[in-house]
Amino acid sequence: WNFHLEQAEPETYAAVREQYLSEHKHAYLSWDAPAISFAFAANEREGGRNLFFVPESVPEKKELLMYTTEGQELVIIETTLPEEVLSRLLPELLAETGTRSVRYEIPGGMILLPERLTGFEVSTDGYLNLTLS
Repeated sequence: WNFHLEQAEPETYAAVREQYLSEHKHAYLSWDAPAISFAFAANEREGGRNLFFVPESVPEKKELLMYTTEGQELVIIETTLPEEVLSRLLPELLAETGTRSVRYEIPGGMILLPERLTGFEVSTDGYLNLTLS
């Protein structure tokens, strides 16, 4: 899989993210470009990276990767990379970041719905990975 890396910019990241999640998840938190910009800044302050993986064969098909490090752990915050591609890239990412292990999980979470949405059914197959604590 030949690709090059690009620093992600919020507008395109938001658009790629929205398209991917709308096709692959029943429910997710939608982030607009200003919110993505805020998340990028917070991630970068902690030493993280916000990247596009761009396949040479299909340059218009960008894949997302947002990650950071916590001690000796590489933390994948969000990605649209297929698992088989991500697993092949992990050795390089571990070497580049000087980390020894990887954490990539979709954490559980809760959403407090406003009163007017009482009774609204929320999918149990939701996506809450890109959240700020």
